[in-house]
Amino acid sequence: MEFQKFGRYLETFWDAKKEKEGTEYKFNCPECQDTKQHFSFNIEFGVSNCFRCGYRPTPLEFLQEKGQLDFDTIQELLEKEDTVEEKKSLDVFIVTLPEGFCSVIDLPPFWQAVLNEWLLMNTIPFEDMKKLGGGVVVRKTSKYHGRLIIPVYEDMKLITFLARVMLENVEPKYLFPPVSRKDAVWGLENVNSDVVTQTKEIIVCEGWKDAYRVHGFALLGKSMSVGQMRKILNRIPNDYTIGVMLDKDAWKFGYKVASQFRDACGVLKKVQLYHIYGRKDPGECSCRSDAIVNSYKYDFNKLLDRIQARKGGKVLMK
Repeated sequence: MEFQKFGRYLETFWDAKKEKEGTEYKFNCPECQDTKQHFSFNIEFGVSNCFRCGYRPTPLEFLQEKGQLDFDTIQELLEKEDTVEEKKSLDVFIVTLPEGFCSVIDLPPFWQAVLNEWLLMNTIPFEDMKKLGGGVVVRKTSKYHGRLIIPVYEDMKLITFLARVMLENVEPKYLFPPVSRKDAVWGLENVNSDVVTQTKEIIVCEGWKDAYRVHGFALLGKSMSVGQMRKILNRIPNDYTIGVMLDKDAWKFGYKVASQFRDACGVLKKVQLYHIYGRKDPGECSCRSDAIVNSYKYDFNKLLDRIQARKGGKVLMK
């Protein structure tokens, strides 16, 4: 069985190149972040392999882990196609806010109450959510119904969004539109915030709420693609420090991201790795200074610190 829709998804959103046989696709491995297309996917047999790191997901595993798509979208991509219209659907996909999206300033009373309670629990002021362009999907037939929508813009263009649950006992925690987020960065406008300009340091985090707390950028995941790194480096002035502060349980991923920045910048830019220990993630902190106080800091421009960080040692730099 050929996963033809899946093949076009790889071409459209992962820059995959089809080999002459027509069933083999090659592109950069999303697991080890290689840049020489060591990763290949055979859509006829549904098998894959990275000749660099050995990553071998099935189509289903790839769409769940790397695409992070919802069940209905995955099912559609892996089913047999029947019409010409379906063949064109991925090529013309444009990201828009979901139908039934209602801005936080125009919500019906029930959803306004739900949102207010969620914001209170997460200590996010209503005015801040308004500035973030947040809203709730109130249309009952939408798969995003009742979810808080956090848009991700780049240069005023919507490139993706996050749909987060606000009510308890609802899974999964997040849903996303059927587009790759491998090069998406949330919060690029934070480079102009007062906190960042005063400290001359931008902190790269995992989730949007983490980045919101520290006035930083969010990778929307534990790893960083080459495209994300380019966007970040293009946004920040040359004399700014780059800090990496992922979740507490993502220590190895944080080391890898910090290493990527150091390898790309060398001695031209200061790179710091924060290992948060007093909280689960930066999102649980009240602000940037609270997150830094509850973290060990490693200067990646110093060999000793890199060695200590690689060993997972806890050396607090003052």
